[in-house]
Amino acid sequence: MTSEVERWWTLPGVYRLKDWRADLRPQGAWSVCVAFCDSRSFDEWGEICAVEAPSRVVLTRHFAADPLISERETTLACRFESSPRGALITLREDGFLGRPQAVHVAAENWEKILGWLDAHLSRA
Repeated sequence: MTSEVERWWTLPGVYRLKDWRADLRPQGAWSVCVAFCDSRSFDEWGEICAVEAPSRVVLTRHFAADPLISERETTLACRFESSPRGALITLREDGFLGRPQAVHVAAENWEKILGWLDAHLSRA
């Protein structure tokens, strides 16, 4: 939930995150720019709904240029639990009703992103 995401949330040769900002309190704003290697970019933004440090964060998400979700807002709940291997992260994103293709793409993307986070933390 900090600008550290700019270091590991990247698909080399495809895109990276930049300009991450987050006011980590209820009703705080967050935003990020997704910058593609071909010079295209789009913005994501939302509001922090709940912060229960260190175990849970809930936020809304808006996408500037996602043809699968359009102008719809989604809600992302992130839960963090201790585990013998470090931490268990559980994500639930709601708001895709009637958009089955968007659900599958989002699930695939979150799986990749959590893999990048795991690799980053394993190196640290």
